[in-house]
Amino acid sequence: MIGRRLLLGAVPAALVVEGCAGPPAPPVVDVTIRANPDINPNTMGTPVSVAVRFYSLNARGRFESADVYSLMQREAQTLGTESVGSEEVVVRPGETRKVTLMPKPGVRFVGIANIASKDPAEIRKGYERVIRPRFSDARFFFDEDLKQGIEAMGAGLATVTYQAKLGSVADKAQRVAALAEAIAPQVGVDPALAKRAALLAKNDLQSRMVNEFPELQGIAGRYYAERGGEPAEVALAIDEAYRPRFAGDDIALSGIGKMLAIAERLDTLVGGFAAGLKPTGNKDPFALRRTALGLARTVIESGLQLDLTALLSQANHALAARNVQADAAEVYDFILDRLRGYYADKGVPAAHFNAVAELKPASLYDLDRRIEAIGAFAQLPEAAALAAANRRIGNILKKADSAIPAVADPALLQEPAELALAEAVEAARADIDRALGAGDYTGVLTRLAGLRPQVDAFFDAVMVNAEDPAVRANRLALLQGLARRLGSVAAIEHLSG
Repeated sequence: MIGRRLLLGAVPAALVVEGCAGPPAPPVVDVTIRANPDINPNTMGTPVSVAVRFYSLNARGRFESADVYSLMQREAQTLGTESVGSEEVVVRPGETRKVTLMPKPGVRFVGIANIASKDPAEIRKGYERVIRPRFSDARFFFDEDLKQGIEAMGAGLATVTYQAKLGSVADKAQRVAALAEAIAPQVGVDPALAKRAALLAKNDLQSRMVNEFPELQGIAGRYYAERGGEPAEVALAIDEAYRPRFAGDDIALSGIGKMLAIAERLDTLVGGFAAGLKPTGNKDPFALRRTALGLARTVIESGLQLDLTALLSQANHALAARNVQADAAEVYDFILDRLRGYYADKGVPAAHFNAVAELKPASLYDLDRRIEAIGAFAQLPEAAALAAANRRIGNILKKADSAIPAVADPALLQEPAELALAEAVEAARADIDRALGAGDYTGVLTRLAGLRPQVDAFFDAVMVNAEDPAVRANRLALLQGLARRLGSVAAIEHLSG
């Protein structure tokens, strides 16, 4: 055996045992759910867990612990949505499968082997011999931690350095608590409960259980908080603050859990940049890339209209006592850059993401809605022509050699095509402003699509750079107003290639 770790997650207690390297494995993974009625109850007293056997998928001949963890760390789910009533699930290399576990009564633990044994029963017996003393240790640690209580555990955090420039873990907990308390009212969560959860969230790092089994941080804290009489939503948030724990994991589900997950990641990101820990190349010691994506996913997938720029500034302000500051704009750009891959995985073309990202919306959920709207707009027959027109307008405006009036003067409109365009833009103005105010970005772009005939006619019939300086400036003002409308949801010129 080369590794043994206890996990409390998708099942209340599960041991991961990784097998030694062996011959090349088949290009599939067989996941088998088996009953083990003779094993003792787990540390939480719950009689349900799972026994799973894997073929290895990596070059070193064993399944990576992160992959195992991603399979197990769920409340009733692994890797996704598909229910499993049969004995096996096959996952091909590179494939992500979402599987709902339906373990049989009496199943107790998870074992991982990189070979298909002729006698799986012997492998299970060996794993059971290993797991019994581990469970015994876990029971002892759990009982001793309960005697201390989760609140008392926090006393030692002041002596644990989080990062030299950022203070102790206790300092971080205080900053996160202040952020969670401030964010909570914006999304209808009780600020007092959010603050309480944040102040307790790191306490289990001082527990015997987490010291022995680091994978249990947050999970152990949830059990200790429940046993300590904390409100159920506080206990749940202590666990959910770590979600998503890995690629493909669910975000926090509860309101307080979301707040805590967001506040924790805000402090980590801003603090990391303030301390000079910005990732470079493949170096990311504080996992700031993963933290940024976890923050963005939680906001977007929860549909939270939060002003990220304001929150970053608030997190930055909290670091003033440490005499360090981050560039909040740089942190925002870093988070935005993490979303490129996120949307690419969803099949969003890079041009669509770039069109919205150029506007740098303060709210990430707002960014998400704009990306959805630009995707619908791109399917319209008018989209390509308007995108090309907006690019052309941008180039014309850049070459202007004098100040452009704020608005076009109707008295200086001479050509029928420019009169028609001005009238069309004015007629659309109220509809566009109303849709923008309501966040109906699809409605905005659909209304703009109706301007294509007038836009095409203008460029066919009107010479923008007229000899008369007043007429020229007025036409530039007309185009500038049109460009503001066309770019109100996204920089649509990115769609023109």
